[in-house]
Amino acid sequence: MKDQVTAVQRIYNPRSSNYDDSWHPALAADYITWVCPLPGQNVLDLACGTGLVSLLAKRAVGPTGTVTGIDVSDRMMDVAKQKAEIQGLGIDFIHHDITDLEPLKGSRIRDDYDIITCTTALVLLEDPAKAVKQWAGLLKPGGRLITDVPTEDSQPLGLIYEEMGRELGVKVPFYRSWVKGIRSLQELMIDAGFEIESARRTREYVATTEIEGNTGQTLFDKQFPEEIEDDERDERTRQVGAFVGELGTPGIREKARSLFAEKLRKAAGADGIVKCYDRLYVTIGRKPLTGNA
Repeated sequence: MKDQVTAVQRIYNPRSSNYDDSWHPALAADYITWVCPLPGQNVLDLACGTGLVSLLAKRAVGPTGTVTGIDVSDRMMDVAKQKAEIQGLGIDFIHHDITDLEPLKGSRIRDDYDIITCTTALVLLEDPAKAVKQWAGLLKPGGRLITDVPTEDSQPLGLIYEEMGRELGVKVPFYRSWVKGIRSLQELMIDAGFEIESARRTREYVATTEIEGNTGQTLFDKQFPEEIEDDERDERTRQVGAFVGELGTPGIREKARSLFAEKLRKAAGADGIVKCYDRLYVTIGRKPLTGNA
C-alpha cells in the first residue's frame, strides 16, 4: 500500500499548480449538482485534490455545515488550503491515505456524514471494494456516497498501459480492468451495503482526440524518450511518465514499445483510428436507514 501511495503522489504532486486548468472543475460542479448538499449538512471529500469539490460543498452547506477534505498529495492539498483561505471558507483539510481512515475516526473525522464524495480516484485504489465498505461506516443511516470510474471505452491508452503492466510484470498504479459497464460500480456499492440512488454515464468532458492505430512506436517514443531531461518534456509526457514511467526503463523499454504498438493497433476501429476521450460512470449510493452497511 505504501508503494501505491508513493506512486499516486508522483502522479499528482507535479500537477498541483495547473490541475485546475483541466476538465476537473466542470466535473466538480456536476458532482455538487447531482448530490446537492444542503445547508447544515456534513460532507467528507475523499481524494479532495485541490479542493474543487470541497470548496463548492462548503458554499452549499454554509456556516452550520462542515466539510472535511482528505488527500495523499501534500502539494495538491496546499493548493486547496490556499484557495479556501483566500475565499474565507472554513474547511478541514487532512493529509492522509483515504484507504486507511481508521486512525482519524473520533479525532479528525466523524462517523455520521450526510455525504461522502470521491472524484476520479477509485481506480487508483488497489482494493476499491474494501475502501467503499470502510467509507460506508462513516455515513449516517440515509447518508450518501457519490463516486465514479472511467467508462470501459474511455481513456484507451490507460487501459493499454494497465494491460502492459500485468503482462510485463511492471506495477502500473491504476486499476480499472474490473469496469465492464455501468453496472460494475453499482454492484461494487451494493456489495458494500448501499442502495443505488442513481447511476449515469456522463458527457464527454474533453473533446475527442484521434490517434492513428499504426503510430504506436512513434507515440511510445514521444512519451518515453530514451534520453531527455524532465524540463524538456511537454506536460502530457510528464503526466504519462508519472503514471507508467517504469515501462520506459532500460531492460523493459523495447518490449514495452513493441507491445504498446501491437495493442494500439488492436484498439483501433475499422477506420484504423483510436478515439480518446474522458467520460465516466457516476453512481450515488445511499446507506440504508436500517440494517448494516
